[in-house]
Amino acid sequence: MFFGTPYIAPWFTTDAEAIKQIVIALRIDAFNQPGLAISLILAGVLQGMGDTKTPLYSTAFGMWVTRILGVILLGNILDLGIAGVWLAIGMDLYIRSLFLIYRFRRNIQILNNNNETPS
Repeated sequence: MFFGTPYIAPWFTTDAEAIKQIVIALRIDAFNQPGLAISLILAGVLQGMGDTKTPLYSTAFGMWVTRILGVILLGNILDLGIAGVWLAIGMDLYIRSLFLIYRFRRNIQILNNNNETPS
């Protein structure tokens, strides 16, 4: 995704500015993919553990607060344009991933404490 974008983008348009924007967006998105994978996997794991509210709340907060404020700040106020939009998406994904990792570890700790047998 990072290296191939400049070669693939011209398949869809001949507009040089559009190609430039596509390359910027997809190169940033290439670095967002681990955050996306972690958040998707842990959301499913937490749901499987019976914790359905945490993924719901983290997704809602990420989409409606982190991304929107990030786009306004990075895209508009700091005038980063499309790069700011994709950086805001990345911030959301990595913040959400860190929160979900925390919740997963906390749930595991609670399960381990509940399964300990008294001596």
